[in-house]
Amino acid sequence: MFRISLPNASWPLTSISSRLSSSSVSSFHTSAVLQARRTASSRKRNIQRTQERRIQEAQNKPSIVLGTRAHEEETVWPKCDLAKCLVNPHSLNGPPVTLPSTSTSSSASSAMPAHLLETIENPELGATVTVPKHTNYGIDAPEKEMLFMELPNLTATAPLIADESSFNSTFDVGARSQVSAEALAGKHAAAAEAEKKKMDAFAKVIDLQNANAGGIAYENRRRIILAFSAPENPFDPGRTEVQAALLTYKIRNMWSHLTTFKRDVGNRRGLLKLIHQRAKILRYLKRKDQDRYEALLPRLALDSRSVEGELVL
Repeated sequence: MFRISLPNASWPLTSISSRLSSSSVSSFHTSAVLQARRTASSRKRNIQRTQERRIQEAQNKPSIVLGTRAHEEETVWPKCDLAKCLVNPHSLNGPPVTLPSTSTSSSASSAMPAHLLETIENPELGATVTVPKHTNYGIDAPEKEMLFMELPNLTATAPLIADESSFNSTFDVGARSQVSAEALAGKHAAAAEAEKKKMDAFAKVIDLQNANAGGIAYENRRRIILAFSAPENPFDPGRTEVQAALLTYKIRNMWSHLTTFKRDVGNRRGLLKLIHQRAKILRYLKRKDQDRYEALLPRLALDSRSVEGELVL
């Protein structure tokens, strides 16, 4: 009797379980899976939108190191006053050109590019010397005039004055005038030729191409001080604008070094200190004179958002 009742009792149980399983599977495949898919797709869209927004903000945010945006660096930096007054070591060398021969010996800088040369004429000695525009040791236009005009003339005429005084001490006036004229003319020509050679050799010495990195940095600092000083004080290293410009020059040099040597961790900390020091100086200038602060930022190719607020590198 148990064998007869077992199939009869098991049939409704299996049908009930099959119905329950079919109903649960149908509900799982219709509502839960679709809802999970919608949630996953919306999450992916939100993540993608967040990434795009962050990329857009990073592109529009100026760099706290360079002060410009990434897509504006090539156009904004070359037009600022700081970039115009600096000497680029790579621009000092160029394709050599052959200059026309002058009345003197071969020019000292005949292998330099023509746009980096200038000529100085000395009518008293009858000499024309070719001098580089970018000179070392802080030599500017007044120093060039003194070195290539005044000193050669004094050096060439100093022996002649001594000889003339000695000739004037003789008693025979006719012999004295004849000997003195011939001797002084010959000595003057020899002295003038010697001074021409000295001028050509000295033009090589003062060329900025012969300077090392320290000499070029010194020349750049000198030019920055002259460019950002006030008209009433043309050489004022303590002026706020000059200090901010010098720090910007140091920051850009250190940043170019760190982009090449990325494992230099020590200089990275020094870069942070320079950035905060520049921001401190600019905040002081903003409190002291708002107009000077706003006029200085475009001269240094800096955006106000790159020096204000919290600076995180």
